[in-house]
Amino acid sequence: MISIRDARMPNFIPHQRFWLIILVFMFACSNQSTTMPIQSPTQTVISPTFTLTPTVIPVTTTPSPLPTEPVIPLITPDPIQVERWREYEDALAKAFFKSYLQPEEVVCEWVILGQEDQEVYVWAHCAGIYSAMPSQASIPTVIHIGMDGSVQSAEIPGSGTAYAPSIQRMFPPDVQEIIFSHISFPFSQERADRLRWRRGHPDEPPWIVFSTLTIQPTQSVIPWISPDTYQIKNWKEYQIALAKGFLSYVPAEQVVCEWEFLGQSGDEVYVWATCAEIGNVGYPEGLAVIHIGEDGSALFAEARIDFPTEIRETFPLDVQERYFGGLIHFQELTNRLRWRQLGHSEEPPLIISGIPSTP
Repeated sequence: MISIRDARMPNFIPHQRFWLIILVFMFACSNQSTTMPIQSPTQTVISPTFTLTPTVIPVTTTPSPLPTEPVIPLITPDPIQVERWREYEDALAKAFFKSYLQPEEVVCEWVILGQEDQEVYVWAHCAGIYSAMPSQASIPTVIHIGMDGSVQSAEIPGSGTAYAPSIQRMFPPDVQEIIFSHISFPFSQERADRLRWRRGHPDEPPWIVFSTLTIQPTQSVIPWISPDTYQIKNWKEYQIALAKGFLSYVPAEQVVCEWEFLGQSGDEVYVWATCAEIGNVGYPEGLAVIHIGEDGSALFAEARIDFPTEIRETFPLDVQERYFGGLIHFQELTNRLRWRQLGHSEEPPLIISGIPSTP
């Protein structure tokens, strides 16, 4: 009889059973294993690193030369021109100011640029003696002279669009070149100062004559009016009042002023004054009335009184005579003003620090 166990399991011999077990084990192991990735050797390429080393190449920079101003061939006046300098000045005054100012109220400085026959070509700078701002101008001019060297008249070019055609009509080519190469003539400091100085000394000759003299004339002396005790004590208040009157748009502490006393009546002090902003150019000037308090302090100033009719209504006769006669130290005041602008603003004005003694 065959048992159930024998019916389900085939009969194996021992060694066959052993190999069967081995095969089953290997099969089971093969199903549970995980395949590991195989890394293939890869060649790593490292890019080269470049280090930039700056190379300094010295370069010499040669600045472009500035345009050279043309040399102005100034001409020394001849003996007749030296002798007749008043005629030249009067003609220039008439040409510049017409009937607005009389010749005796004007001083001029000029240089000679050329001459042909009865024409002398000059560049002139003229100013009113007692009111230089805005009564001043610098213009190339033709002076017409007679056969004996006497001055007949003077002619100035037109303004605006008429200026260039006038220059071309009035002046020869070489003089035109000088004129067109300059917006305004570069007058030397000596001539500019001489013009200002002559406003107080109108009878003295201009620089073009003065520089040729071997013996200098005796210069006239203008006497000073000394300040009183209160005017010395309160000079800063005077300066503040004048600063507000002449340069109202600038803080008073940024302004220096120079002034000359011309007289006093009651609570009004009459002065000629010029003021300037520290570190800036331009010197507004003119007559002024300083109103003072009972203690002598300066309250406020009415400045820049220039019109002749207004002057005659405002100032006493002795002040008018001094003013219209140009008896004012214009250049001395300006020199002190310049000095105080250049780092000496706390120093007192000339009228306080010590005016020159009158011989």
